[in-house]
Amino acid sequence: MASRSTLHLLRADPSTGTLEQLSYLPLDAQLSALALCPQPHPRPEAPAASAASAAASAVVLMGHWVTNTVVVAAASDLSRPLLELQLGKEGTPRSLALWPQAPADTASLQQQHQQQPVPLLLAGTHTGRLLTWQLNTAPAPGPWQASDRLGLTISQVAVELQVVPSWAVPAPTPSSTPTFTQSHAAGRPSGAAPAASCGYVYLHSSSGAILRPRAGYERWFATQRGRQQGDQPQPSLSDALEVVRLHGTEGVSALCPLATAAMGRGSAAWVTAGGLLLFGRVDGRVRLRWSTAYVGE
Repeated sequence: MASRSTLHLLRADPSTGTLEQLSYLPLDAQLSALALCPQPHPRPEAPAASAASAAASAVVLMGHWVTNTVVVAAASDLSRPLLELQLGKEGTPRSLALWPQAPADTASLQQQHQQQPVPLLLAGTHTGRLLTWQLNTAPAPGPWQASDRLGLTISQVAVELQVVPSWAVPAPTPSSTPTFTQSHAAGRPSGAAPAASCGYVYLHSSSGAILRPRAGYERWFATQRGRQQGDQPQPSLSDALEVVRLHGTEGVSALCPLATAAMGRGSAAWVTAGGLLLFGRVDGRVRLRWSTAYVGE
């Protein structure tokens, strides 16, 4: 939580709902963006590890007014930034995210400790730009490095980032345009999920879009081994990523990914321009679709 002059890192007790302050950081000016994300390469914790220690192992993403700066800091030490990026004329950061996100459960971490996802830092600006950097994150507390910057214009208004984890994603289809499909029936969508998935990022703006790997690069992002050792060729972000418009999101005011047994993979809830709350899923399959326009008598 950030006030005009102070950033507070709080922990909510799941049983009582009480708040505990873990740390704080004085601010020179009000923040323009704030996000709390899991460590890109977390270490498996013992089952007895406390929730407080898990919260302290997260990273905090901060966007600063006036200076147009993005700062990444470990939650355990907010006063020592891991990374600082100057956006300059690209605009003020209004939304920040790390993607893909590492598995949250210990079992998945133990199974994938050698197959951690390639972390990317994303920033949506007030000018409608999406900025993406590939990160070289240190396993121990230390400075991060950002490289291979990619900038795309999404719209003319601010872009808000919503990371949809891999457990809520259907298999991507080459050359497909995803669509919001309203769902009234429970059940799992047809088609098997990919063996390794990094999810996607919903880009909320004047009209919605998603950021996802191009066909053939899904596994590279999700389970890249030894990236820092350079034992595999690394594609550029412009070759490996694509932004696809999401039909049915014109005027959508809010979206939240869902992951329930009844809704199935890739499900979401969203609020339409008319104030309706709908439930459905992002459909990446190619189908015949049509719309009707009334042009008068």
